[in-house]
Amino acid sequence: MKVADTIFSIVCDDVREEVGGKLSIIGLYQEEIIFGKIPAMLPKLAFVIFIEGIKKTLPEVLVKASIPGREPQEIKIDKPNKPDKSKINRAIMSFFLSPVRFEEPGELTIELYFGKEKNPTYIRSLTIREMSKKNKRK
Repeated sequence: MKVADTIFSIVCDDVREEVGGKLSIIGLYQEEIIFGKIPAMLPKLAFVIFIEGIKKTLPEVLVKASIPGREPQEIKIDKPNKPDKSKINRAIMSFFLSPVRFEEPGELTIELYFGKEKNPTYIRSLTIREMSKKNKRK
């Protein structure tokens, strides 16, 4: 059975929960993370997952993070946050990788597994690459 109608994510340098449940998103990435030179390191990489139209009680969530040139990491999230109690069919989860070292260019991939699923319900990828030589400052 489908867990939710919509799942989407934001990848950024940091996310902070403010007074009143507001989230402050800092350093939003789109499709790529571009470095002047690889190997490179980020002190923190944050992921915010938005789940809309939840069909059933969310089970434990397993996150598999694959970083180019490294073994995949697994992160378990017991229960996603439900910031707005009047809207029980929506949830927000956040997690961090810290520090994150990139040894080579490639694809950073995050996979979400709900409960005992064998296949991921959601996959998000970003390209990790060096800035092209024509865009580097001298």
